[in-house]
Amino acid sequence: MAHAVASAAGSPDVFSSLAALRSGQYRTGFGAILSAGTLLSALVVGFVAFYATPFSLDPAPFVRDVLFYLTATMFLFYVYLSTEIFLWQAIRFVVFYAFFVGLVFYMDLG
Repeated sequence: MAHAVASAAGSPDVFSSLAALRSGQYRTGFGAILSAGTLLSALVVGFVAFYATPFSLDPAPFVRDVLFYLTATMFLFYVYLSTEIFLWQAIRFVVFYAFFVGLVFYMDLG
């Protein structure tokens, strides 16, 4: 159920970005996804922290997630500001995500 709600909530951003990309407005398309993701992340973290305070937090997964998020965001800003993306950069995003998922499984199940 949560996946369906998340998909429905994010679909306007995806479709408006695809429309911008199809019309040649590449920076607008990528900027919309980047800004929507940043706003959503900030709101979710803020509301959870506000609602659940005080709460205990395991530092290892928190630091892992923050470092991966910041690294991915910095690389995305680099691609956005360079105004071009190459195939190796797109592959790097996918490999980075797969590495993150593998590390999460390794840390949580190991």
